[in-house]
Amino acid sequence: MYRLNNLKIVGLLLIALVGCQKLKPTEINIPEYPDLKAFYLSQAEKLSSSSLRKQVRLDDKSEIQSFQFDTLQWEEELSFFKEMNPSQPEYVGVFDKEVKGNEVRFTLKEGEKGILKKLLLVKKGGQYSSISATIHEDKYVYIHHREVEVTLKDEVITSFDIQGYQNVILQDTVRFGINGKVSLK
Repeated sequence: MYRLNNLKIVGLLLIALVGCQKLKPTEINIPEYPDLKAFYLSQAEKLSSSSLRKQVRLDDKSEIQSFQFDTLQWEEELSFFKEMNPSQPEYVGVFDKEVKGNEVRFTLKEGEKGILKKLLLVKKGGQYSSISATIHEDKYVYIHHREVEVTLKDEVITSFDIQGYQNVILQDTVRFGINGKVSLK
């Protein structure tokens, strides 16, 4: 009896193994998102030695300054692209992609988590002419929201505008804005 039960078990295992061999491996279709990190690093190279006129606003106070940046300083200045980059491991498969003419829009799917909510890429003549994004972090102690608009000419950044607000628990909401205009050499 004991031997018969063992034979039944071995037989079932062999059937299961043979059945598993006939299954085709499933293909994982990983969506392609633009790599904005590589894009902004290339921009830092292209803008090296270009000047930037930058206006910063915090609530009702404003300040304007001009800067001459090298590549590393441009990388730091354009680091906001890191948060706009959908090509990160945590974003695999979480965006709906919609293409309309020259526009490609990525929208975070309902129920998915991520601070990048929307990304819009506009091309003219096969080159980026503008990139915009909505970035929103909603944590237990703060909310940080930004609307980013980047304008390009011949695929080189000519200006950027960041408008947003931050609300920390038990404090007033702070509104801010950063506007940069690039003078190309």
